[in-house]
Amino acid sequence: FVSKPSGRFSLDEIGEELIGKIKTASKIEVQLKITADDFVPWKRSEDVFDGSVSFSPKTKGRMAEQIIAIGISTGGPPALLKLFSDFPENFPGAVLVVQHMPPGGFTHAFAERLDTASNLRVREAVNGDVPAAGCAYIAPGDFHLALRRESDGYVLRTEKTERISGHRPSIDVLFHSVAESAGNDSIGVIMTGMGRDGANGIKHLHDAGGYTIAQDRGSSVVYGMNRVAIEMDAIDEILQLDKITKKIVEYIRGIHKYRNSLVINHK
Repeated sequence: FVSKPSGRFSLDEIGEELIGKIKTASKIEVQLKITADDFVPWKRSEDVFDGSVSFSPKTKGRMAEQIIAIGISTGGPPALLKLFSDFPENFPGAVLVVQHMPPGGFTHAFAERLDTASNLRVREAVNGDVPAAGCAYIAPGDFHLALRRESDGYVLRTEKTERISGHRPSIDVLFHSVAESAGNDSIGVIMTGMGRDGANGIKHLHDAGGYTIAQDRGSSVVYGMNRVAIEMDAIDEILQLDKITKKIVEYIRGIHKYRNSLVINHK
């Protein structure tokens, strides 16, 4: 969609955006048909994980040690509802999401819906938020979302800078910032969506030591952004939608076990 403009605007800008979207849409392969039923919140998962991937209640509410950055576009709302429903209690990471949506309250309402469907605490990101364990932050419509490292830890910035590849929020902005600020303490996930936003950013994140995941072709509504990232050799794992959260949790669980073993051996 192209959102209806308000106030002063250029017909040339609107025409350029519309033409670009039509050309891109003409080349995509639609895998699934979305219906109204897809937007019913998923039930929280109770049997996806066994005890080996549980986390200590002590992690909840603290500043997150691991950052999970997710970029998604066409087909995103039902996919994210499924993804978020699978996160376990006391998840120690913070989840940052760019879902291409326009301004006008859409991202705020969507964050509230995700919050009801997940064990995570989900909100629309606010400039200056400190990413906390067990929390997720959705980029507000018409603002880029970036992670910055400051003297006392991570902080989120919402920025109304130039559009990137026609997008604000842009997935590339999020991934590049996470690569620079979190490096190998990050996981990047690129999912269903039209175009290539996020592909360059997740490549940067991968090269910075982050672990990268792409949604597979079969479970994507549009196999576009994730396809480009895979072709760029930016991806460590290609997974079906219903396998992504489990892989994130298992990967972070492995990091925690490794770091705990280092502490015990040091003592």
